[in-house]
Amino acid sequence: MLGVVAAVVLVAALVVVGRSVSGRGTRPSAPPASTGAAAAPYRIGGRVVCPLARPVLATTDGRSYPPGHPARPPRDADPVACYDTVAEAAAAGYARAALPAGVSEVGGVYLLPISGRLRGRCRQAAERLGLAVPCPTLLPARSPGAPPPTVCERRRPCDGPESGFLLEATGFTVPSGYVGAYPETGARLAIAAARRPTAFAVACAGERPLAHARVRGTRGRLFECPPGAGPHGGVLLRWRERGTIVAVSVSGHTDPYRRLALGLAAHLELVPPAGGAGVRR
Repeated sequence: MLGVVAAVVLVAALVVVGRSVSGRGTRPSAPPASTGAAAAPYRIGGRVVCPLARPVLATTDGRSYPPGHPARPPRDADPVACYDTVAEAAAAGYARAALPAGVSEVGGVYLLPISGRLRGRCRQAAERLGLAVPCPTLLPARSPGAPPPTVCERRRPCDGPESGFLLEATGFTVPSGYVGAYPETGARLAIAAARRPTAFAVACAGERPLAHARVRGTRGRLFECPPGAGPHGGVLLRWRERGTIVAVSVSGHTDPYRRLALGLAAHLELVPPAGGAGVRR
């Protein structure tokens, strides 16, 4: 009998050690036995990586870190397991890590404050175009290796006030379930403005109306745009604000993308040219 008890105690000790010992430079410890849906994380260089099918990382600090989450585990926390969703990780005892100040979340997409450089590009565009332009205050977290957002990089939409303003971002991180992200670059978004709804920057050839939407205190409309329909593709949200036609589009056609488009619109700042009146929200 004593031998059996000793064996049980030994097994329990091994499980605890497996959860808490560093294992740095080696394969991370296996997940707890009660988490059959989990997968083991692995290392690529100095980074801990989860399989694409199980992208939510759980660590020994009792927290989970979904894709794009801006917080990082404490230095003394080690990877334990990878889960499909935040809910699965929480059910296994790993609550989602708290968000840093200034960060927002829309449907599992983390929105981070933009850089001062990008804000300056918006001001320059407003001056050049003589048009109040929608500048995001928050944008989705970029995937590793993704390029920074671009403002009016192509001549066609930026060669005069009638063509409009265009900001584009590709390769930002979305959780599993966001069908429609570009395989090569991840998800894509565009934020645009023009004086006319037919201007290139806000146009969508072959657009199909989806629904009306309340946006920034006014009435807007959601459309579905086919691929290659100008700068927009997927879900397009368009409305008029202070005499400017504003558009926000996100790749994909499902409800999470619609919510993301509305969330991005809520975090825009209408930047006027010098001496002009604008809206801040």
